[in-house]
Amino acid sequence: MRRLFRYLEPTYFSGLIEDPCLIVRDRPIHKSIMIDCGSIAHLAKRELKPVAAIFVSHAHMDHFMGFDTFVRQVHASPRNVELFGPAGFANKVASRLAGYDWNLCEPYWCRFIVHEIHCDRVVTYELNGPSAFTCHKNGEQPRTGNLIYRHNHLELSAIILDHSIPVLAFRVNERKVFGIDRQKLAQ
Repeated sequence: MRRLFRYLEPTYFSGLIEDPCLIVRDRPIHKSIMIDCGSIAHLAKRELKPVAAIFVSHAHMDHFMGFDTFVRQVHASPRNVELFGPAGFANKVASRLAGYDWNLCEPYWCRFIVHEIHCDRVVTYELNGPSAFTCHKNGEQPRTGNLIYRHNHLELSAIILDHSIPVLAFRVNERKVFGIDRQKLAQ
């Protein structure tokens, strides 16, 4: 069987009528990204721990309800998790986290970096575990193309669609990686 990707392994963890959740593993570096975060309570911790970034198309319940489950698995680990969503997404993330008491935060808890994708710019926010996940604006950059994320063997692009609210559509591409043609080298 021929693989679609050399280094990436996409796995759709939802049935045809279940909440969407696509995890794309970057096999050589043991990291993953998640596209949409529907109901994920059925996923093993080993599927969630390697997730470095989550891309949420929009904050309807079926695309975002698993975020609490994800936070439960990673909040007490010393790491950064990037989140990408449409305009207004940082407020939705902050509201979800504000629904819990964080009075026992430790200095090593994780940090969520939220990127709101607008037509002309990307606005970045930060929510740190040690500060009870309060939301702080980090800045903004102009958006010059569709590419919003690049990591080792993958690139992810997004365009904005209309679903009566701004919605992101994502495209994952495997990055070109230098390779050696052993036959040509032998010649």
